[in-house]
Amino acid sequence: MSKASSHQVVSSGLKLFGSQFIQNVFLLGFGVYFAHVLSLEEMAVVSLFFLFTTLAPTFASLGLVDYLLRKVPEYLSNEEKVEASSLIKTIFVIQFLFSLLISVLMIVFAKDLSRTFLRTDSFEFQIQLVGVGALLQSSIVFFDAVIRSMQLFGKLAKVKIVANVISRIIALLLYLYMGFNGYLGGLLLGCLITLIMLVYYTKSVLFVKETYWEDYMFLIRFSFPYYLSNITRYLLMNVDKYVIGLFLTPAHLATYFIASKIVEYLKQIIDSFVNPILPKIAEFKAINMERVENSFQKSFRYMTFLIIPLSLGGAVLSYSLLYLYGGVKYTDGTLVMIILFVSMIGYGYTGLFGINIHVLGKPVDKLKINLAGGVINVLLSLLFVYLFKDTGVALAKFGAYFGAVIIGHMVLGKIIKLKYDTGAFKLSLFASVVMTLIIVIPQFYFHQLKIVPIHAVLGVIAYFIIVMPRLNQYDKDLIRSFLPGKLKWILKTD
Repeated sequence: MSKASSHQVVSSGLKLFGSQFIQNVFLLGFGVYFAHVLSLEEMAVVSLFFLFTTLAPTFASLGLVDYLLRKVPEYLSNEEKVEASSLIKTIFVIQFLFSLLISVLMIVFAKDLSRTFLRTDSFEFQIQLVGVGALLQSSIVFFDAVIRSMQLFGKLAKVKIVANVISRIIALLLYLYMGFNGYLGGLLLGCLITLIMLVYYTKSVLFVKETYWEDYMFLIRFSFPYYLSNITRYLLMNVDKYVIGLFLTPAHLATYFIASKIVEYLKQIIDSFVNPILPKIAEFKAINMERVENSFQKSFRYMTFLIIPLSLGGAVLSYSLLYLYGGVKYTDGTLVMIILFVSMIGYGYTGLFGINIHVLGKPVDKLKINLAGGVINVLLSLLFVYLFKDTGVALAKFGAYFGAVIIGHMVLGKIIKLKYDTGAFKLSLFASVVMTLIIVIPQFYFHQLKIVPIHAVLGVIAYFIIVMPRLNQYDKDLIRSFLPGKLKWILKTD
């Protein structure tokens, strides 16, 4: 990967990360507030809101969005806007119709869903609102894919910041006026605002004259392996929550949701790094495979420096984070959260393998990695939930992610020559272990919440003291390119 390409990928990643950071800082107060004021049962409903609104786009897309992500960048790079617009419109109509069906089913069977997951039918109306949210979220996922295929990551960052902030403000105001139903209504309005903004920024490829309908049966047949892959990935990402909802109590579901919600912040950082790489892989593929292989090596290196310290650092701060976020009623989830944080290492590498396989391999290749993770997660979750309850479900997710990493290595290794920067891995791991020891050891002797941030800062400083002198010149030049002029002295060039 050339310096210019690395700069563009990192720049796109920083835009997405910056948007996530800004909105997360702003939204953190809202999350903390609602975690404290909502009951465990109401928080369980919120968990189902996010769980079911991700179900609709997964099962309604039929794998067509993956095809869109693969073809639209090619069309646009060749200035074939009519073809791109035709494909987008055809896929949207198909996905919308299936999403509408799923939404209607959720609304009709809302009472049964409430009884099954919440042990009462008193939340029937709230589950119906979730059904509406599922339809909106399905459209959001579609247009999110369109804007990413256009490589408008700056616009996407703006949408996420504005829409999420506005939606939470509306949710807070409606909650204060109408209670819990007002909060859910605010989330729905937020989805609607997000959708409107995404449509606006993608209008240049949506409203094109002389478009035509693609052969939808061909699209469905070709994308079916992607569809199976997405379903298995959905199981990989979410079956743990379904198992807890089905076999444990709403209190367990709420606690697991809060722990997962905090870990979700790290997942967003990883996705901000991974997503901009996909279009570049497609470009390099058209040039030569050597550039793809070098790109993977560089991506692995920077993923290592990113994911290991953040995962281990979050793990040792789990109790403090849970206490601050939701209060003492959620601290029973400390061990669960530790496991989920460490499992993010597997998630990061799985994502890196996945995007390369998506672009370079056949649809069935991507299916293999998701199928492995999904099956492992289902089997281990069903087994461990009886042995260790919610902790066992978290262990199942840990095993699923790292199982997917192994399969990803095997599959991608048959497509390209894999080059791993093992030196970067060892360096990051060693520095991260030192960092976590600095954070965690003082807590055994005098744990006071107000001084935990001091331990964390000292640990981070230790990590950088160990890592920074050992970066190569390429790394330093890349980092310097993003530093303001007055700070470039921090990294001296040779």
